[in-house]
Amino acid sequence: YGDTSFQDCKKASEEAMDLVIQQLQAKLYSDSEPIEARAEAVVLLKQLNFPVCIFAISSLFTC
Repeated sequence: YGDTSFQDCKKASEEAMDLVIQQLQAKLYSDSEPIEARAEAVVLLKQLNFPVCIFAISSLFTC
């Protein structure tokens, strides 16, 4: 294993995480997703230290 293998692995990992984040964002902003699924997407994005704009999802927390 050398630098090339590490770089390849790092790139693949970053691409996978980008895909996960995109899918979570799609779930979060989808009006067709149940509120529970959207709330779970918020939690998971926060755990990934991905900024989540609460104002954009304020419909999740309406009174």
